Amino acid sequence: MLGVLLAVVAVAIFARRAVKPVLMLAVLLSLAIWVVGENFGALATGKATDPNTGLVLALLAATFWPLAAAEQHGQSPADRRVEAAGTPRKPGAA
Repeated sequence: MLGVLLAVVAVAIFARRAVKPVLMLAVLLSLAIWVVGENFGALATGKATDPNTGLVLALLAATFWPLAAAEQHGQSPADRRVEAAGTPRKPGAA
């Protein structure tokens, strides 16, 4: 079941309309992995050396969150960086 949900997240992230709900699902799944599978990184035991990957996965999902300005203009953050750098875009590139 977890594998199926993670596959859905991996495929659905490319659908512009589904980005926010899919990212919320990704964060929930990463927190579930951290809580259930990693036991909060064993932070309460006093023997933990790192918090494991659950929180890192949630942070990674947050980096994909679309910015409000990009949504208003129909641009992705990558498109804005290209324009800000002054790099000419290829004709016909979306």
